[in-house]
Amino acid sequence: MGGRIGVASEQGRGSTFWFTIAFADASVPSASGADASVLSRFEGTSVLFVGGTPNERAVLGEHCAAWALSVSEVDDAKQALSLLSRSAE
Repeated sequence: MGGRIGVASEQGRGSTFWFTIAFADASVPSASGADASVLSRFEGTSVLFVGGTPNERAVLGEHCAAWALSVSEVDDAKQALSLLSRSAE
């Protein structure tokens, strides 16, 4: 696959295993037919991601943004409640 694999180990500290793989550039496939009509019903819908890591939220957010959803993200429930309260006003 054109990648590399390796390990770094230090007695008493542990081991780190790693690998690299070159993937082809991928884009979000465009929806067609029935899928497009389903997605169009949700266009502009707000989505709120709470918790997880910033990277996890970013990946989910990118997918949702590609489907024309409005994405917000926060670190915890307290921030989520604050955001929801402001949105309700």
